[in-house]
Amino acid sequence: MQADEELWYGDGNLIILSGDLAFRVYRGLLSKGSPVFGDMFEFPTAQGRERNCRRGSRREDVGQHDGHE
Repeated sequence: MQADEELWYGDGNLIILSGDLAFRVYRGLLSKGSPVFGDMFEFPTAQGRERNCRRGSRREDVGQHDGHE
C-alpha cells in the first residue's frame, strides 16, 4: 500500500484506503462536497467514538500499517 502523492495532506483527519492507495484528506470538506460522505459520517464508528489518525498516519508509515491497533 502506498500514499497517494496528490491527495495526502499531513494535517488531514481521515485516511481512506482504496486498493493499494491511501488518501489522507479532510473529513469536513468531504462532508460538505458529498451528501454520501456527509450521511456516512453521521453514523457512529464501529467503536462508537472518533478515532485519531496517529498510528500509521505519516506518509512513510502507510505501507507498514497492518490494520490492527
